[in-house]
Amino acid sequence: MDEELDQKTLTELEGCVGDFANKFAGTDFSRLNPIWAKRAQTFLLFVLCRNENGLHPGDVASKLGVGSSRTAALIKDLESCGLIVCETDPGDSRKKIVRISGKGKELVNDNKNKLDDSIVFITKKVGLDNLRQFFRLFDRILDALEEEQKNLLLTKETTIND
Repeated sequence: MDEELDQKTLTELEGCVGDFANKFAGTDFSRLNPIWAKRAQTFLLFVLCRNENGLHPGDVASKLGVGSSRTAALIKDLESCGLIVCETDPGDSRKKIVRISGKGKELVNDNKNKLDDSIVFITKKVGLDNLRQFFRLFDRILDALEEEQKNLLLTKETTIND
């Protein structure tokens, strides 16, 4: 890691990238680019890696901002690859707990190292202040788009009800 980018700053930028990814985790970009279809799966692995005790599927859905059927499909895909495990909740046998597997942790650590390298590279190219400003502006743009989408839905509902 570069000495100009200390661990605290790198962690801050990782958080920005995580927030950025979180906003897109529930969005299906696969029609635009098939590679993007795996973003939600990657983000799910990062979320589970930060939650050592595992999460219930409903909590996974909340963190990813997706519905229960999409969450179930993501869990099934990752479990079939051996990247996560589903276990019965010892506190409530009706519930499942989703945890990251050893293989999943290895993949996350590898991706985290690549992410760190990318953050260092991008920071050198555009500058730390510019990168922070990008994340702030992009967050505002996403908020505006979300507000516009809600307004469009309200307009559509009003039109249908009239």
